[in-house]
Amino acid sequence: MAAFKFQNSMVSLDICGHKYEVDTTSKELVAHLQQFAGKALEMSKALKSSADQDGNTETMDAMVKDSVQFVLDSIDAMLGQDAAKQIFEGRVVTLEDACDVITYIIQEIEAARAKRMERYKPGRERRK
Repeated sequence: MAAFKFQNSMVSLDICGHKYEVDTTSKELVAHLQQFAGKALEMSKALKSSADQDGNTETMDAMVKDSVQFVLDSIDAMLGQDAAKQIFEGRVVTLEDACDVITYIIQEIEAARAKRMERYKPGRERRK
């Protein structure tokens, strides 16, 4: 007799030796990803605009600090409380490093989703 089994929607992430499990179908995760994308774009535009206008280092430093904190908060929202603290333990957090980590997380989530959805493309051979 044939049996049905739901596909695994979890993706495993190894970030700096720390293991995380993320449910790619979680409504909360999808909401966090959408919020991150919108606010990150907004903050990026504000940083560029401020740099183009006056280049005030004090203002820029504050904006970069806020941006770093936003990315760290987003990492925690996606991976769990204090995940960013674990990942960056013993390391000075830079905007570039924080962006590298969140980009990795998003790419892995999107790759897992794409792989799962590949099965449903019409006109393609079904792959196991």
